This record gives sequence, structure tokens and C-alpha cells, in this order.
Amino acid sequence: MIALVSVSSSIIPVSYASNENNALNTEVHASQTQNNPYIQQYNKENGITSKSLNSSLSEDDETVYKTLTIYYQEDVKVGKILAPVAKDTDVQIKATSLKKEDKIDVMHKIKEIYSSVKESSDQKVLVDFIERYAKDSKDIASIQFLDAVRPQPSKTLIPQPEEDIKKGVSTSKTQNPAATLNSSFNATTAAEWAYNNYNRYSTDFPAFTKWGSDCTNFVSQALYAGGLSMTGDWYIYKKNSTYLVPESAEQLNYSWNLSDPSPWTSVKEFYSFWRGKYVAGTSRENYEEKHKEFFDRSIYRGDLVIFSKGLSGWITVATHVMIITEYDSTNKDFKLAGHSNERQAYPLLDAIKAYSNIDFYSFR
Repeated sequence: MIALVSVSSSIIPVSYASNENNALNTEVHASQTQNNPYIQQYNKENGITSKSLNSSLSEDDETVYKTLTIYYQEDVKVGKILAPVAKDTDVQIKATSLKKEDKIDVMHKIKEIYSSVKESSDQKVLVDFIERYAKDSKDIASIQFLDAVRPQPSKTLIPQPEEDIKKGVSTSKTQNPAATLNSSFNATTAAEWAYNNYNRYSTDFPAFTKWGSDCTNFVSQALYAGGLSMTGDWYIYKKNSTYLVPESAEQLNYSWNLSDPSPWTSVKEFYSFWRGKYVAGTSRENYEEKHKEFFDRSIYRGDLVIFSKGLSGWITVATHVMIITEYDSTNKDFKLAGHSNERQAYPLLDAIKAYSNIDFYSFR
């Protein structure tokens, strides 16, 4: 069974039916802000004040709040695990520091003592810490250690025939016969499904139109339509048709079978589960300045764009995901489809304005 608290970190309620619920929501935010330095810093950098908390936050801010709550709680655990064995009296302070050099120092200590940690649950807490911060810190030693303890399948480069499509031969309907490589997945099929179904909701999957965010659920369906097989925790099965549009965790559990937390429905879990599919990442400012260079890279229709908000200039939290459906050869930009706002061919240059970072993922 999926507990309400766990699922709500994956599928975030963004509106409330009564003033009472709004008041309760405000109290939760105030408590989180008071006790969590990560959220305090996020609020400071994004101009979120106590007055802002009296009204509903955006869906993305809700996601960041819940994610940073988890991050801080887990980082406290890391400090407690390391304290008895690390030769550093400040390791607990560093574990919850927002300074990049402190986080890197903690990751290096984890690497040093990892093999001596006996409890598998403690090992998981330590590895999760590195997974949270290694990529954004760009610390090579930590990234290599993470790859060693959590090996991921390598990405096969896309064949070049798609280049002709990107340059203007077609923008939405041309099949790429070489898009299928060593599996049944066809990125072009996934892109076309998303393009054609951006405003449709299949009864084979839940629709989170009344409760939470549907962006990851939509992208997962597009990948599945393109031939990507359900694997590991990335799956969802219908039990019955009672709650096709679930409004609570109880309704979701009653009609659907999925992991908890679920990379099928949670962008945060999707981002982590499929991290081996990462191909490129950049800040908003860099993409706006150099989008022509990114357009000329090996990034194609059917690839994904994961949007993140961040704090302290380097820690990012994945909050949204869309799929590339078309090319804008004139402006050298990608066009995207997605939920929860129904988009069919939305310019990335417009979509990125609300975020601090993006990552490109490819399943080719």
C-alpha cells in the first residue's frame, strides 16, 4: 500500500477546497521554514515571505518544499552515521551545510568509510547522499564512486540520420528508421504519441488532473508508447476502473498498483531512477545564451527535458519533465509536449524561464 505522506512527495496537491485546508497548509509551510535551513535559503533566494505562505504556492514550489524536507532529514541521518567513524568533529554540521565544499568533503568521507559500514540501510542512506549532490557539485571522485556502487547502463549514441530531420526535412511526422537501436524503443514513436495525445488521458493509466501533477505520468506513458518496457520500480498496473482520476492516496491504491515512491509518477524519483540516461545539463542563463549550440548537439525528438529549481547556486531539485516533439530550426530551439499544463509544441526557451536548470535525458 502507498501511504499518503510518501505519495504526496511524488504527486503534489496544488489546490485546496476550503479556507481551513489553506490555513493548515500555511502552518505546515511555516513549520518547515522554521526548522529547515534548506527551505529558509530557498525562500530567501526566491523572495518567498511569510505573507506568500498565506496563499497557495506554485506546484513547483510545493515540490521543492517537500523535497528539501526529505533532503534535510536524510542529511541529518548521514551526519549521525558518519560522526562515530569520521575523523572530523564537524562532519554533522557539514552534512547539512549548503556550501559546496562541505558537501564534497562529506562525500569523500563516505567514500573512505563506506566499506566498513555494516548495516545495508546505513549504506543506502550514505549512497543516497552522494546521489543527491555528486552531479551538481561536479566532483569527479564522488561521481565515479556513485557509478561504481550503482552501475547504470551506458547510453548508445543516436545515429546521424535524425540530423536531417532536425535541419528541416520534417518536424513532426517523419519516421527515423534508425531510431530503434538495441531495444524495442523508438524515440520518434514516443514523440509522436506525446504530440498527438498532449490533451488526452488514457484510461489504462491514472489521470492526476484533480490531485497533483501529471507531468511524469504523461512522459512515462510516452516512453511506454514508444516501446520502453516497464522495469524495476518504473511500472504501473490497473487493478480496477473505480478511480481513473484519483483524488487521494487511498483512491490511487485502490485502483492502481505502483511502487512507493514511484519513478513512473514522481519527477524526483524518475530523475534518480533513470540517471544513466542523462546526456547534458545546463543553467537557464547558459541555455538562453547558447541554445544554438545545444540545438546542434545530439539531442533529438523523443528525448526528455527535466526542469529543476535550485538553491545556493548549485543544489537542484527536479520539479517538471517534458518530451521533445518538434524542432524550431529557425530559432534553433526545441519544442515540447507535456502535462500538467497541456502543451503540444511549447518552446523550450519559453518553458525554461520559470526554472534554474535543465537536464536532457535520452533513451535511444
